[in-house]
Amino acid sequence: MSAKQQWSCDKCGEQEADTGAIRTTGDGASRYFNLQNHKFEYVSCKNCGYTDFFRPTDQGAGWRNVLDLFSN
Repeated sequence: MSAKQQWSCDKCGEQEADTGAIRTTGDGASRYFNLQNHKFEYVSCKNCGYTDFFRPTDQGAGWRNVLDLFSN
């Protein structure tokens, strides 16, 4: 998500938020090998803590999965 996009909390209407990204494992072999191959970006309301998660649209991140394999 772009830092300049307008966002409004669905719960309380606040417009100030923290943003970031997390990576998680899937199921099956990725969980066994702790391959964090699912990336999500989030927007979290500074007032009430309500958080929205989004899948990013960048498709050029496949090399990060290879690095995760060697760093775990």
